[in-house]
Amino acid sequence: MRNFKILITAALGISILFAACSKDEKTSTNTDNTTLAGLSVANVAAETSFNDAYNEVMVTTEENGLMNRGGTGTVAGKPRSPNGCATVTVNPAEPAAFPKTVTIDYGTAGCTSASGVTRKGKIIYTITGKFRTTGSVISVTFEGYSVNGFAIAGIYSITNNSTGNGLNISTQVTGGKITYPDGTYYNYGGAKTIVQSAGTATPAIADDEFTITGNNTLSSSDGKAATGTIKTPLLKKNSCRNIVSGSVDIVYNGIKALLDYGSGDCDNTATITVANKTETITLP
Repeated sequence: MRNFKILITAALGISILFAACSKDEKTSTNTDNTTLAGLSVANVAAETSFNDAYNEVMVTTEENGLMNRGGTGTVAGKPRSPNGCATVTVNPAEPAAFPKTVTIDYGTAGCTSASGVTRKGKIIYTITGKFRTTGSVISVTFEGYSVNGFAIAGIYSITNNSTGNGLNISTQVTGGKITYPDGTYYNYGGAKTIVQSAGTATPAIADDEFTITGNNTLSSSDGKAATGTIKTPLLKKNSCRNIVSGSVDIVYNGIKALLDYGSGDCDNTATITVANKTETITLP
């Protein structure tokens, strides 16, 4: 809930910032800038939430021996969760049997990770084969799932298109939806390409780094719509929960905002610039 309040405060702050324009500016421009600022904040919330789900799926896949071509299918015969407090089931349990259905159950009361992220409900995914095998597909759905108070729904597909040592992954969110605790919601969809840029020399995933390109669409519960296009490739390090660098152009009604994740530091902040005015936000 704290992160939700931070995002709302950021949205209000941006709204006030853009409302304080000179008197000769058109009211419609003020309104569009304010709407764009709010959509940009929502875009950050949606992107961060689906990225978080991606991380949970990838770590669960690794922890349960479903990533590499070898392995047993589970660790010591017992499925493990990525954060130690969720319950993971793998069905069928036989190592060689695919496809498998994996359920990460965080419970209705919630499961808080060591880094302070609270997840509730279930992430359920099917995996067609060991994921590092080219052509393997993971299809993710959500059941009563939320992260830090943001409810997530939709179908999230993750496909391994790799032809060399590093991973080359395409992702697609279809029918995505993020709902805030106050009932406000945003529909979300998008396609990304994720290319491994570091960590190929080791079998562990902790030192892996990836560049991300692609685009997305976002529409609010009151009918406002925006598009997001990655301008500068995003950098995601497995050692950090959030994107550490890169930028996204977000466009609404012909005007553009720039979402900037910074220059590489592992933190939970980003900036949004609209009409040459910049506001710092805290990632959910």
